[in-house]
Parts: sequence; C-alpha cells; structure tokens
Amino acid sequence: MKNQKTTTPPQKHRVLGQMSGTSFDGQDMVLGVFWEFDQHWEYQILAAETFSYPSAFVQKLAHAHSFTLPEIEELNQTYGHITQKHLQKFLNANPSSHPDLLCFHGHTIKHKPERGITLQLGTWQAWADAFHIPLVGDFRSPDVDLQGQGAPLVPGGDIHLFQEFDYTLNLGGFANVTDMTTIAPKAYDICAVNTVLNRLIAPFGMLYDDRGKRAAQGKIIPRLLDQLNSIPFYRQQPPKSLGQEWVSENLIPILDGFQHGALADLLHTYVVHIAQQMGQQFRSNKKILVTGGGAYHTFLIDQIQKNTDAKLILGTPQLIEYKEALIFGFLGLLRQQSKINCWASVTGASKNHSTGRLFFPKQ
Repeated sequence: MKNQKTTTPPQKHRVLGQMSGTSFDGQDMVLGVFWEFDQHWEYQILAAETFSYPSAFVQKLAHAHSFTLPEIEELNQTYGHITQKHLQKFLNANPSSHPDLLCFHGHTIKHKPERGITLQLGTWQAWADAFHIPLVGDFRSPDVDLQGQGAPLVPGGDIHLFQEFDYTLNLGGFANVTDMTTIAPKAYDICAVNTVLNRLIAPFGMLYDDRGKRAAQGKIIPRLLDQLNSIPFYRQQPPKSLGQEWVSENLIPILDGFQHGALADLLHTYVVHIAQQMGQQFRSNKKILVTGGGAYHTFLIDQIQKNTDAKLILGTPQLIEYKEALIFGFLGLLRQQSKINCWASVTGASKNHSTGRLFFPKQ
C-alpha cells in the first residue's frame, strides 16, 4: 500500500483590528481570521463595523496636535473610554467569534518623525485588562525609535494579502501607495485627501462631498493649481510620510488665500491637483487596488485615471471601508509571532523589524 500524504490543516487566528483615521469619520473595527497556507497568508472578514465619534470629540481630535501635555492626557483618557464602549458593543454583537488578539492602531494626533515624534491616542494596557485579551498597540513609535518615518505601515499587510496587484492605493485622510513591483517593498504617503476635502466641503453644510458631485461642478483655478503642485514635499524621494501638522503648515495657508472664490472651484482644483500627484506614481499597464473612503469619490477616481495608464480596480465595499483595520489586525498577529511586519525600505528605519508593543492582561 502506498503511503498516504497527510496535510495538517493550517492554524487559524481570530484577530480584531482597529483603525481610527485622520478623516475623523470614526473608528473601524474588523474581526478577521488569518491563516498561512502554502507559504501564503489568507484572510476572511467575519464582521466589520464603523463607530462614529461624538461631534464635540471630533473637534478635539482635529485640534489635538496643538494641545498641551495635560490636555493630551485628558483626551487620551476620554478616547480610551469611548473606544472601550465601542469595542464592548462590537464584541457583544459577535459573541460566537471571540478574538484571540486585539490589535489597535489608536488615533494619531502628532506625527513629526523628522523630530523623532509620533503620538497615537490609546489606553493599551487598560483595554487588554478590561477584556482579558492580549493586545498589540502603539505601532508607530518603535519604528520612529529606529529612525524610521513610522509610516506607512499598511504595506506590511499589502505584500502578504494582496499579491495579485502591482500597487495598492489607499485614499483615506491621506493617500498612500504600496509599490509591489520592486524587489524591496516600497511605500510612502503621496498627498492629503479626505482630511482636506472634508474641510473644504464643510461650508456647504456637508460632512463630505458625496461621489464628488460638488467638485465636479467647479472649474480649475490655474494659479491655485500651480501653487499646490509646487509644494516641495512632492519632489522628495521616499521614504516620506504626512501628518495633520503638515496640512496646517503647508496646505491650509495656500487654500485660505483663495477662499474668496467659488467653493466648488476650490474643491475642483484640489481634486485635480491630488489626482495629478497620484497619477505620477504608477507604471503603465499595471493593476492598482484602490481602497479607503476616497474610492467612493467618483470625480477623484476619474481624474486619477486620466493621469495614468495603469488600471484602477476598486475593492469590494467591505475592503474599501475596512482594509486598514484588517491590516492592522494582521500586523499585530505578525508582531505577536515576532515576524517582520515593517521594512526599512518602506519607512527608512535602520533595519527591518517587528513593530508594535505587546500588552498582556494583568492577572
């Protein structure tokens, strides 16, 4: 009788990932399952939900980069309580899929890696203790401690979970790209997206420009477009990353100089500007997975496509909305396993490493 080859079923890991982005639209939570098969990682999303922040708290988040230390500590405690309530609600709604690991990005309020500074809100130990589950948090500061940018971190998941694409493009508060056409992973922030677009649409009494309808109605302001495209950051070579401080210091003063004009023209010009910046990043005839809230901005997608010969492929609605939270869950799993989840070629750190800090529930 011939020996029968037996295959051991892959070990599956139930992980909860959380992401709170710079567009301030709330925090995303994803309950996912990850397993390694034939030297490739696979995933399945079991549940996903977005929890909105109270409007008064959103205003505090938007201005937190200028807070004093006592104000930041108070904000952190408030953020911890709000997030704990959201997490409890999420777990109660999915009682049959108890996670083995919590992976929390928190919310970035300061990011100046050139000064060795990055700060994410998060009461990591308190969350681990409250739910009696190990937790990985504070993903960015270990990379900054190694002279890295602390961003972008999503490429650590892209190269494992989305290998069928040449690029992944996330259109969140900021646009960031992962280039998987190179031998060494390459990724960086490109420009500010929803963090500026949502600010520009606010005078219309809207939280966001649905499908980009308002922007599409405007026309280009040539002098504004020239000034925006002349910002030095766009000529810097990666690794490079952006934060809210950069928006306040570099973008807002330019945009404020044109507030006397039609708001639709301002929106239209900014969309054309960022579409031009993004379109320059891709090689011809390549496939780009597009996710993040900006993927629903039809006018923006059309403008990006006008500026590249690569093919933009929108993710499923679930992937568009929850890809980053899913990936932070995966990054935390790699950290728990002491596997590399952050590459020097991406962030500029002194070495490849496993980023994130582990917090175990106290007995």
